[in-house]
Amino acid sequence: MTIFVEGRAELAQQFVRMGFADILSGDAKFRSLNFLTEELTTLEVQAVLSVIPDYNSFNGLKVARSIEKFSGRVKGWKFGRAGSALLIVLFASWTHQLENIQPREPTGTRISESDAEALILEMRKVFIDELDADKFEPDVDASRIFGAWWD
Repeated sequence: MTIFVEGRAELAQQFVRMGFADILSGDAKFRSLNFLTEELTTLEVQAVLSVIPDYNSFNGLKVARSIEKFSGRVKGWKFGRAGSALLIVLFASWTHQLENIQPREPTGTRISESDAEALILEMRKVFIDELDADKFEPDVDASRIFGAWWD
């Protein structure tokens, strides 16, 4: 479960500005073609995404607005660069793992495979059809982690 932490979004924005410095400033003396934030909530990653207005087919403001509908339905997000813009979504296996949920018991309810698959299909449609991502694919090592790439 990812919990919103006051001030963390601002630090993550600075981190992303450093990584995308070549896109944000023509005379940048530093950039990173390969970096990733730590796990963030939807609200935090929306603030981070808005730092990058346009990068190839990636539009940070548009992506930030579009993922609002997934708030509270995911475990968390990571954003960065793997040559291109990359947004990782972490899906919860249990309800107590959903973002901003304070567990009252050690475990919540298991999220069914059919519910998880429905959410993945919904996200694939948003990322590929609406947000012009080139790919929305699972991590080869983890079935409940997916990435959207914009080349």
